[in-house]
Amino acid sequence: MDAFKALCSGNDGNTLVVPDQYSFFVRPTLNFTGPCHSKNITIKIMGTILAPERNDWGKECSILWIHFFNISGLTLEGSGVINGNGEGWWDRVKGTGDCSRIPT
Repeated sequence: MDAFKALCSGNDGNTLVVPDQYSFFVRPTLNFTGPCHSKNITIKIMGTILAPERNDWGKECSILWIHFFNISGLTLEGSGVINGNGEGWWDRVKGTGDCSRIPT
């Protein structure tokens, strides 16, 4: 979050890079909130961003994992992977129907 705060408060044209050959385990909920001083922000995902398995989220049916709010001029790019581990969520919805709103 410190890197995003620096990016948000910096000059136009800055980029936050998720480096290649690394995986980052991200617990819910990660909030990226503006407004930002910079009007052109780029987040370049080259590595992997990985969500926890469904059972590691606790009992609640959270609808947010990574949340971008009030950020103008945001660009997400790169050849990396955002792995939300969705299989466990879909299995839960199909099996019990107790999660009507799941992270997307």
